[in-house]
Amino acid sequence: MKTPSGGPFFVITEWPPAPFSASSSGASRGVPASGTFVVQQSRACAVHKGPLAGTRRLATLDIMHRLNPHRTTWHITFGTYGTRLPGGSRPAVDRRQNKRGEPFITPDPCVESRAKGQMRDAPVYFTAEQQAFVQEIVPSLCERGGWRYRTCAAASNHIHILLDADSAVHGERVRRLLKRWLTQALDEHFARSGVTWWARQGSNIPVRDESYLRNAWDYIEQQRT
Repeated sequence: MKTPSGGPFFVITEWPPAPFSASSSGASRGVPASGTFVVQQSRACAVHKGPLAGTRRLATLDIMHRLNPHRTTWHITFGTYGTRLPGGSRPAVDRRQNKRGEPFITPDPCVESRAKGQMRDAPVYFTAEQQAFVQEIVPSLCERGGWRYRTCAAASNHIHILLDADSAVHGERVRRLLKRWLTQALDEHFARSGVTWWARQGSNIPVRDESYLRNAWDYIEQQRT
């Protein structure tokens, strides 16, 4: 089997694949081993050109839609400061009510009013530039933490991240580290308007089935800026 033209291409011989980088260019050319995949260096949902474009994209999607049996896949979400308050009409969770399948906090104007009164600063909404910055830096933060990045999307008021972590590491610790490192990165590039970028809590859902993984990955990819 010949390597398709129009590279660079990489042969994935481990599960899950490491993030693609320009430094890997040309490292795995030639004949792929049996059972491996050949994918083009690009973001998974990017448009590929050429007669094998559909095959390459399908192979990448197939990889991203499968669980790694040796690690735990986490769907991590957290919001920016003051944008989803308890009691508000927008879906929100808290420390006691944040597990998969549980309903969101019931809207309550009195609770929302109290929460607003306790705010120390104005709500934080990311600009388009800040959203793109977060999406660009999250893969390197995953590498720093020893996690396998799958995808992420930054909206103006919250972030979704899919990643694989060692089974001994809980998603709550991953979420806390991501928030800390993102704070450091944002502070280096943007002027902070208040005392924090983030809401206090968030959610970390262990992904146990590939149906959920497929839906989450597709949804997050569609939300990317």
